[in-house]
Amino acid sequence: MAGIIILAIAAIAARSLALAGFGLDSLIEIGASVVVIWELSGTGEDRQRRGLRLIGYAFAALAVYLVIQSSVVLATSYHPGHSLPGIA
Repeated sequence: MAGIIILAIAAIAARSLALAGFGLDSLIEIGASVVVIWELSGTGEDRQRRGLRLIGYAFAALAVYLVIQSSVVLATSYHPGHSLPGIA
């Protein structure tokens, strides 16, 4: 979780959408792991289906974010800046 906070600070400092997307992906992977642990603690197909649906929605939301942000970056010819956290 500390890594996600560091990524968020670095993304803001560098104004980097790619770093923000990477941080969101890491957060979703942590959430997916929590869902898998929750799923393993109980039985039943309904619980498994609900868990997989939650993971799928999270990755679909990340895909939408990446498509929108990539389109904006390409349309505006945006380039991220340099930052001390990015260099370190």
